[in-house]
Amino acid sequence: MKSVLLIVFSGTGNTLLAAEMLRDRFTEFGIRADIWDITGEGQFDPAEYDVIGLGYPVYAFNTPLFFLNFVKGLALQGNLQGKRVFIFKTSGEPSFPNNASSFSLMKALKNCEIIGDYHFLMPYNIIFRFPDGLVKQMYCYAQKYSALIAANIMTGNTAGAFVPISLFSRFISFIFKIQGPGANINGIFYRVNRRKCTLCKRCVRDCPSKNIRMANNRFHFGFNCQMCMRCSFFCPADAINIGILNPWRVNGAFRFEELKHNAAVDGNFINGKTKGPWRMYLAYFERLDRELSPHTSLLSPKSNHP
Repeated sequence: MKSVLLIVFSGTGNTLLAAEMLRDRFTEFGIRADIWDITGEGQFDPAEYDVIGLGYPVYAFNTPLFFLNFVKGLALQGNLQGKRVFIFKTSGEPSFPNNASSFSLMKALKNCEIIGDYHFLMPYNIIFRFPDGLVKQMYCYAQKYSALIAANIMTGNTAGAFVPISLFSRFISFIFKIQGPGANINGIFYRVNRRKCTLCKRCVRDCPSKNIRMANNRFHFGFNCQMCMRCSFFCPADAINIGILNPWRVNGAFRFEELKHNAAVDGNFINGKTKGPWRMYLAYFERLDRELSPHTSLLSPKSNHP
């Protein structure tokens, strides 16, 4: 194995960050690794790579339609035929319906050898803002996890590479496919608070589905919203109303590296003493601890793991 192509869709940057971690880990192991952000510039030929990684944020227990359709197009063109492919996804919680989020994507990859479906926990960009301690813990574990994934891909180790997909999780995932058309409908109700807006037009430039335009000095939102939250999350003036979901709006990027190096922030937010709803995260971190502990020799000494 000499090269890896990481094909990514990332709404507010969590999945892209995971892809960058994986790229850096592969590079440290002497493997060429490139990232293809499907909403950015540049093109790559998957035929030139030994392994393909497909990264996406989980939307309502499913692969975003925007990304799923892109991958289906690659598959129909034969660009993934016979390729070794692994999936990596990001979400804000370890709930079991997320196990089925890649089911439709795997069906589209029937002519590939799927070698893993990995799940990174990263903070929400909607519903509510995560505490700094949990953000730090998620980020530090993601760095460790990326090294383990890279080592697994290199050595062919599939232990822990897949989670069981139950019929019940598939059923819940199927029900929540309504998120796709629901996002399209809700998107037309987005609004910009012109009293706060600075007219930087970042939302227009950065919308991955080109759903936002400005005409006659007014913002217009179309019928192709993916509900990625990029516009509202990164608005420097917090000026975007996200329709019926506005009470759940989260604004402002997470400062991962700053939190990582801030000794005043306890990165052991989830632990054996955790009580209440946060305890649902404990099993995820304990599982990663078990998977990481036997493989410390595979982790590159060059990498900056906490």
